[in-house]
Amino acid sequence: AAGCWGGSPAASSAARPIGTIKAISGSTITLASDAGATFTVTVQDSTRLLRIEPGEKDLKNAQTIQMQDLQVGDRILVTGNVSADGHSVSATTVIAMKKADVETKQQRDLQDWQRRGVGGLVSAVDPSSGTITISATSLAGAKSTAVHTSKDTMFRRYAPDSIKFDDAKPSSLDQVKPGDQLRARGALGAA
Repeated sequence: AAGCWGGSPAASSAARPIGTIKAISGSTITLASDAGATFTVTVQDSTRLLRIEPGEKDLKNAQTIQMQDLQVGDRILVTGNVSADGHSVSATTVIAMKKADVETKQQRDLQDWQRRGVGGLVSAVDPSSGTITISATSLAGAKSTAVHTSKDTMFRRYAPDSIKFDDAKPSSLDQVKPGDQLRARGALGAA
């Protein structure tokens, strides 16, 4: 994942473009937005430039940066006045996630999934206890694992046409059915 920023995709593409820096020339940034459009972002002397770590939900820990701190490949969220043609933004704020920070977080997340993750086919779901039983087959044979969920468990369902985690949608326990492929991450109990 590249990080979490709020707002619906429609609102983000109309008034708060978010995406990856494709080019920087002087005080102008070419932004390839996640929605597919390309924006020309004009940074003025009054524009606030902030850097946040991937996964941050607000700006309380944001650091002020300078235009020269931005690089091609960095992820940015831009607020400001969008032109009538919808392709230029006079930025009031640019919030950046450095490409290297995003890559480091992705690597840490991958290692955590490998260390604390389990996966298999759902064989049973018990909504009353919040327990999902999954079955995985290996050289040692079939093994069942109980996945205990709580009200704080976050569920995500992959889009039917994508295997990218960024395209996964929020879900819930009642949408998990036998036969589904499931991966879970959390505290592993004794086998």
